[in-house]
Amino acid sequence: MFENIIGHNSTIKQIKDEILEDRFPGSSVITGPVYSGKQTLALEIARSLTCSRKGDWGCMCESCRLQRTLLHPSTLLAGFDRFLPEIIMTGGIMVKKKGEMFSRFLFIRAVRKLIKRFDPVFSDNNDPKIKKIIPIIRELEEALQTIEPEGEIKLELLTEKSSEIIEKCEKIIKDINISGVTVDQIRKITFWVHTTGYREKKVIIIENCEKMNESSRNAVLKVLEEPPEGVYFIFLTARYGEIIPTIRSRLRKYELKERNLQESRDVIEKIFREKPGIEFSIHDFFNSWTKEHDLIKKSAKEFITDLFDINKESSPVVYEMKKIIKSSGRDALQVFLESVLEYSRMLIKNKEFMESSPDMQRRMKKLSELVNTGFKNNEILNINPELVIENIFFRMRNSI
Repeated sequence: MFENIIGHNSTIKQIKDEILEDRFPGSSVITGPVYSGKQTLALEIARSLTCSRKGDWGCMCESCRLQRTLLHPSTLLAGFDRFLPEIIMTGGIMVKKKGEMFSRFLFIRAVRKLIKRFDPVFSDNNDPKIKKIIPIIRELEEALQTIEPEGEIKLELLTEKSSEIIEKCEKIIKDINISGVTVDQIRKITFWVHTTGYREKKVIIIENCEKMNESSRNAVLKVLEEPPEGVYFIFLTARYGEIIPTIRSRLRKYELKERNLQESRDVIEKIFREKPGIEFSIHDFFNSWTKEHDLIKKSAKEFITDLFDINKESSPVVYEMKKIIKSSGRDALQVFLESVLEYSRMLIKNKEFMESSPDMQRRMKKLSELVNTGFKNNEILNINPELVIENIFFRMRNSI
């Protein structure tokens, strides 16, 4: 149980004990930085809770087999996530490793994390956009069956199928704006959890739960007030403070800290069987398979340098990122902002830099606040990415 989770030992022990002693709460929240393993932990909790035996890691009961391939009918995945970096990365590993069993398994899971957002339980099949992508989802499932880990497949066909699947995933993401959980989805989930007919426990994982609008939050509160027996709501967030207090008070909190460098290396080596660079983070690893990664990382470094150069009235990075986002899509802004946060955390650990100005601690805190606001402005308010970066620069400069 939980052998696929690296680091977070005290939190994992607590959760494991609660599951084995049948004390795991019906409503919980897992909080932690991006790439800290929140989703992986939630999925392993779901597997352990629904296992027909004792939840052992190597269990091959029908429930565990379905959970590992994300086909279990009693586990739902809802909410926003950045799907493409993991899909592209695992697809690249699958081809690089010539279709080794583990690589196909990782790729299939990554793709199904996207497909699960269109579960018939809460998808509106009358929505014209959903109707449009249903055939694509069927085609995706058919393509995934051709690369099942147990079967044999030639490298040429594997490469072809990988490109085909990634292309279809990109189309789904482009056509459907998966920005959060709608109130209609919450109502359908509520109806589903109160229905009988499937004897196993039900698990609902809601990612980036802080992005729910007021109507969705109110609907969630109603079901959390009287949760049905055998139903588990697991909320995931990197911004715990943005969850409204009335919901927070009903959730048991499990906090994941940012992994240290060695733990990050262990994840890359043991889970993905790749050799990381000396200073290679999980964030870098996931995004390094995208074509613009190196340029975005370079831009993030230059942006922070520009922020602290009082002689600069503007940053050329804004224009550079505008071109990158135009060619690569909105995910490029997310990678850029994550990289800015990553470099700022590295600077905070640099004693010489932090002592270079008496109010540097205040400045770095301000930068973190502005970047987090930038995430929200883009994801929730749909503000132009270029304006998001400009706003961070000028508000930061005005605070110096």
